[in-house]
Order: sequence, then C-alpha cells, then structure tokens
Amino acid sequence: TAYLWSSKDGGLNWKKINTGPYNADFTVGGLPINDIAVNPNDYDSIYLAAGYNTNFAWVLSADGGLTYKYINAYGEGAYTALMIDLAYPDSVYAAIRRDVFVYDALNDTAKLIFRGLPGELIPDLQQGSILAGTTTGFYGILLEPVDDNPYTNIKKADAFDEFSIIEIFPNPAKDEILLTIKNVSEKNDITIKLSD
Repeated sequence: TAYLWSSKDGGLNWKKINTGPYNADFTVGGLPINDIAVNPNDYDSIYLAAGYNTNFAWVLSADGGLTYKYINAYGEGAYTALMIDLAYPDSVYAAIRRDVFVYDALNDTAKLIFRGLPGELIPDLQQGSILAGTTTGFYGILLEPVDDNPYTNIKKADAFDEFSIIEIFPNPAKDEILLTIKNVSEKNDITIKLSD
C-alpha cells in the first residue's frame, strides 16, 4: 500500500495523511503515487498521479490529501507525471503512459492533447510551453492546439524559436518522414539535418 505523507517543517517530521487512491473502478486501493502537483495559490489543493499497469487514478484533493476527487480522464496505463501551468493554475497537465491530458479545474473537464506512439512512455512534464521527455524523443506540446487531433499538436523541442514543426510522422522513422511546418514565409531558408 502506498501512502501520502506531509511535512510542514522542511522534512524533519512527517505525518501520514492518506493511502494512495483507488483505481477508477474502486477494485484496487492504495495505488502507488507517481507524482504530486500542488496549486501555488492554494497549498491544500493537490493533484496526485497514481497507479501501475491498468490500475490508475488521477485525483484532486482540496483538503490537503484527506479526501480525493477523481478526474474523469482515461488512457492506457498508470498516470506518471503532473504539471500545473504556473500562469494559469486551473490548467493541470497529466501524462498517462503515452498520452497527455489537460484538466480545466474551473469547468471540471479533461481533454486529450497529445498521443504518443504505441509503447512510448512519458515519465515527466515540465513548464516551458509543455515539455515532454519520452522514450522516442523530446517534444514540446502546443499550448494552443492547431486542431483536435492529438497526434499533430506537437513540435520537436529544438525547433521552438524560428518556426514550428506541427507534425512529424512517423516518429521514429525508417525510410520516409512527413514534416508539416508552420510559420514559414517564402523568404525563409530552412535547413533540415537528419541524423540517426
């Protein structure tokens, strides 16, 4: 069984708050907690990413972890990473295996915004647009999606400044690759370097 702990003195003393949450159908409790995100405007509002294999939960606690409210978002595997948008703390991002969801706390809705390749894992999310390190590469996920297709709302992290690569398919590639590039005028010269 996993536990949620709290320290109010920089880690000198710890208090057990709660066990890890149950899975979505309430058959397995005490799920391991893989990541915690705390709302910078309200320290009692915490999000937990929890689970393993097909038993998983993404929860919000408004009372410092005493009780959990489940966020209605389902993917393929355990929730592994969380990130609160520091500019808009009501937007919370969660990685569940190869997928990334955004949760709108004001409207209590979650939406899939990125879908990785089969077998891909996203172990961490960081601010700076949204940066996702995966088992196949390092990506930036667009904060303002170009469409509702989660496969196209990405760009390679090394292409942030001058133009945006909107689609890289397939990734990884063996023989051919399709790049869809945005924000390039006819006056721009683009050099594409391929490496293996």
